[in-house]
Amino acid sequence: MKIPNCILAVRRAFKGTAIRPGKHQVIRLILSLIALTFLSGHNIFSQIKKVPRSSDSIHFAVIGDYGSHAQGLGHDEGMVAKLVKSWRPDFIITVGDNNYPKGRKPTITQNIGRYYCDKIYNPEGQPKPCKGAAARHKKNLFFPTLGNHDWCTNGAKPYIEYFTQLPGNRRYYDFTMGPVHFFAIDSEAKEACSCDNPECFEPDGADEDSEQAQWLKHKLKESTSPWNLVYFHHAPYTCKKASKWMRWPFQDWGANAVFSGHKHLYERGWLADEKNFPYVVNGVGGTKLSECDANELKQASASTSFEEIVISGYYGAIRVQANPKSLTFKFYSADERQVLDECELEKTASGQKLTCTGVSKARKIPSHKKEIEDEN
Repeated sequence: MKIPNCILAVRRAFKGTAIRPGKHQVIRLILSLIALTFLSGHNIFSQIKKVPRSSDSIHFAVIGDYGSHAQGLGHDEGMVAKLVKSWRPDFIITVGDNNYPKGRKPTITQNIGRYYCDKIYNPEGQPKPCKGAAARHKKNLFFPTLGNHDWCTNGAKPYIEYFTQLPGNRRYYDFTMGPVHFFAIDSEAKEACSCDNPECFEPDGADEDSEQAQWLKHKLKESTSPWNLVYFHHAPYTCKKASKWMRWPFQDWGANAVFSGHKHLYERGWLADEKNFPYVVNGVGGTKLSECDANELKQASASTSFEEIVISGYYGAIRVQANPKSLTFKFYSADERQVLDECELEKTASGQKLTCTGVSKARKIPSHKKEIEDEN
């Protein structure tokens, strides 16, 4: 009878030693090694699932301006939530305005927990913690940023007390998932305050020279991830009133893309001298939609440095797929579940290349020579 190669391999390993295992001993040894390998591998695989390696592929969802159930817009918010859940994303990030209308504790559960509790791990969260998959596994998979409506209550206290497992000071923070290093920023500057509230702004500042910005600059410099994504609420470039204080030198500091919200439409643009660096606005997660009127479109087209496409009239969310070599993001409408815009960032020898496909529903706004001031 022919002896299997695995047995011969074990016998060769013992050649030249005083030990001469028999065939049955070798088989038992092999079975033990297989069992040990399986158990070790199982632990390793479980760990990889919990903390993706930089070489892993991940996919996640981006939602913004969504927490609108308390405003009577639960149907629209729910439609977006169903779209996102159908993707089975690894996790979700938000670009602000999580809790309309004034960021208060009584509305936070119905605006957020009602739709996304399965991704939120918030033991001791107020007014009550979430129950679901994230809680069972004790792993938070929901990473929001503060919006102006979240700041309408002093110090954004309900937000801070609800999202108990966010890193850092919870207002701005960073974390890594797979090949992506995420930087959640609080864009609520003093000039952004829209509430009758003396404490409705980020205490560490929200302009390029602020303590928060210097934190980001330092963190981006330290990052070793293939992709660095920065996200926050107030859009630095938009067809509507832009939040100029958020025009930080993100690309120079090491970021690869910027996601924001605040404007209740979808926009994707780029600076004229940074055509491979995308700025994406996604404020269509559930609250009342808006669009750019003729005057706003005229103002936007007068910019010397920014070009964009605009899609209005659709609720939706962004699905992102990332691996070490490429990052693809697609904007889906929630009602028709169709891809309305799609872009891919690819690593190149000189940096990155952005390739996008806009559809007929998107209106392109070209750059022109004259610059005008955006309204604050």
